[in-house]
Amino acid sequence: MKRFAIILAVTLIGFIASCTRVEDGDIDPDALSKLAKCPLRSISSGTGAPVFSFEYTLGRIKRIVTRESGEVSSVFTYNLKNKIDKMVIEAGNSSDAYTVVFEYDAAGKIIKSKTSIKDYQFMTNEFTYDGEFITAVSTQFNIFGATAKGKTRVEYLGENVSKVYTQIDGYPELLTFEGVSYDNKPQYLPSGYRTMALGFIGIANNFFASLGKNNPTMVKIYDDNGKLNETTQTSYQYDKSGIVTNADQTMTNADNVKTTRKIAFEFVCL
Repeated sequence: MKRFAIILAVTLIGFIASCTRVEDGDIDPDALSKLAKCPLRSISSGTGAPVFSFEYTLGRIKRIVTRESGEVSSVFTYNLKNKIDKMVIEAGNSSDAYTVVFEYDAAGKIIKSKTSIKDYQFMTNEFTYDGEFITAVSTQFNIFGATAKGKTRVEYLGENVSKVYTQIDGYPELLTFEGVSYDNKPQYLPSGYRTMALGFIGIANNFFASLGKNNPTMVKIYDDNGKLNETTQTSYQYDKSGIVTNADQTMTNADNVKTTRKIAFEFVCL
């Protein structure tokens, strides 16, 4: 049985991952300040072709576009508390749009996401926290009149996600994501990306790599049978303040076929 019986082919984090272990030490506060004032604007391939773009309005992220496998855009709206309350996802020339609505607790944490298409709600995620860290996700799918429930369990190494396990409707729990190693630099993805990721959990577990403190340098993705499907390694280059500027990436599939590419990061000061 496929663990995720959803037709929503979106891969928004294929660029993550490398070879260094987590190192101790605090992140330079100047780097955090720089990322807050000058967030990520684009991720491009070595040839200059755009892979991701991030658009901002009034200092808030408004739109994320990925061109990894066709163009997919996510557009955000905000509530009166300046929190993202809705995300609309459109893929290529398709007339169908997916809508994700977020619910928050009194502390401002996302506790639920609801995903629908043409007003038909087909997925709900409910999040459990330990402090600031998501430790579990309960997912319910409603597809073609059938209901399936899933549970996701999250383990951490320090402040980064190390392993994610998923179980669907009584089937054995399987490893789906492994964050093998991270750098010791501040997470370069804007907070809006991590909010977007919570709308996709239950469909693509590799989004968990974006929820930590640092940038993933090696991640492993497992298939529906718990077998290793892809390993992604990324070696980053940084500026003097510890902000990523470029990266060399190697992706190895289940047949041990390797693909390499270079990535460039560009930031914009708001």
